[in-house]
Amino acid sequence: MSRILQIARREFVSTAMTKAFIIGAFVIPGLSVLAIPLIIRLTMAAEAPKVVGTVAIVDQSGEAADLVSASLTPEAIAQRRGELPAQMQRQAEEAQDAGAGVGGMGGGAAPGEALSPEALEQTGDAISAVQRLSSKIPELTPVVLDPGTADVEAQKQRLWEEPGGSEAVGDRPLALVVIDADAVRRAEGEDAFGTFALYHRPKMDDRILDEIREGVRGAI
Repeated sequence: MSRILQIARREFVSTAMTKAFIIGAFVIPGLSVLAIPLIIRLTMAAEAPKVVGTVAIVDQSGEAADLVSASLTPEAIAQRRGELPAQMQRQAEEAQDAGAGVGGMGGGAAPGEALSPEALEQTGDAISAVQRLSSKIPELTPVVLDPGTADVEAQKQRLWEEPGGSEAVGDRPLALVVIDADAVRRAEGEDAFGTFALYHRPKMDDRILDEIREGVRGAI
């Protein structure tokens, strides 16, 4: 038995002490852990590009076009973005107070110790990132199309076409919103409302698309 243990020990040492084993077992995982905070910071620091163009609206319900148009103006987007940092701050403060209260019940943890410094720093970074994005408000111009005559397929095709040289930057189509006929009022005999479809130009920033979706959802 002792000879078997000696052989096993020798094999383990010969394997574990190699550079490849040490790098694979310790160095690579360590670098991965260190890289995660850097990736998070770089992602939050990335600013949305300045976006200028039109958003076509085909309202098959006949009742939502004006509200959707109002929700996509730069002023409405700025208001939603301005509310988000304050909401994040309130949530962080509520989590801090709740954690301190639970700690105090169990062992007298002092207020301010409910969240770790790292968590508070990450929350502050996220709020700062959102505030930076607020300076890059997209300039979207809603264009309401007549649902009776609008060619939806032709509008989709325009999103894939390269902008013409004579086309003003503000007139470039960026997205198309098609609202279902039952998006505002349920169809007779149906329990669920309809929804909407969003079509957009290729490679648009996801954050801009989220702005459009949020605006349309809030309007209908």
